[in-house]
Amino acid sequence: EVRKIVAELMAVDNNPYSHQIVINKGTLQGVFEGQPVLDDKGLVGQVMQVGTTTSRVLLIADVTHAVPVRILRNNVRLVASGSGQLNRLVINHVPHSTDI
Repeated sequence: EVRKIVAELMAVDNNPYSHQIVINKGTLQGVFEGQPVLDDKGLVGQVMQVGTTTSRVLLIADVTHAVPVRILRNNVRLVASGSGQLNRLVINHVPHSTDI
């Protein structure tokens, strides 16, 4: 029952301090600001700008992006922030005794 939109990657931002991409779907296809973007492994980013036929996505690796997360095994809630590296997120303010 969940509606899905399959999109193609059109462009990758070449700014080394910003991790953004452009996809080929926009308001005509039902894309909206704040919409999560997923791939086969999970969350990729969030739509930050929407045009008629394209949208700009801020990747979770960007240093200005943060997302709430929950560990299903023990229901611990945290905030994962982008580190500026595509393969690494940062989790701050976690007590040492937390089972992650």
